[in-house]
Amino acid sequence: MLLVSAERLKRTVHLPGLSALDAEKLPFRDQAFEGVVCVRLASHVPPHVRLRVLSEMRRVTAKWIIITYYLSNAPTDLKRKIKYSLRQRPRCWFPISERGVDRELADAGFRVVGKVPVCNYLSEASMIVGSSEARLLDNDSNSAQATT
Repeated sequence: MLLVSAERLKRTVHLPGLSALDAEKLPFRDQAFEGVVCVRLASHVPPHVRLRVLSEMRRVTAKWIIITYYLSNAPTDLKRKIKYSLRQRPRCWFPISERGVDRELADAGFRVVGKVPVCNYLSEASMIVGSSEARLLDNDSNSAQATT
């Protein structure tokens, strides 16, 4: 997968201030940002890797995440199978059920606070808003208990 990304990166315009980084090992300190935005990545990453990426995003964010997921359902799964069979390209697509999104984000330390379809009935994409503050509150209460 990294080889495919490296090839695609060669064909893109390089903008000052942007960097290509390993999403599993971000070079930022813990809670370096108030929030993280991740668009059009999650469904291209296998689930076991996606959880590591989400956990790394959780590490670098203090409050929230906005992430795009492509949700799996029967009509869109059929459409995708037809599309991939016509292209005859390797499948690099890992959609997830709506319940799976909640579970995956919870496993990474986020609480889902909102879901918004990107383009209702025309796309299976949804923007998911997650909060990481619940874990921060738990850490603060544990710290307070430890000091008393």
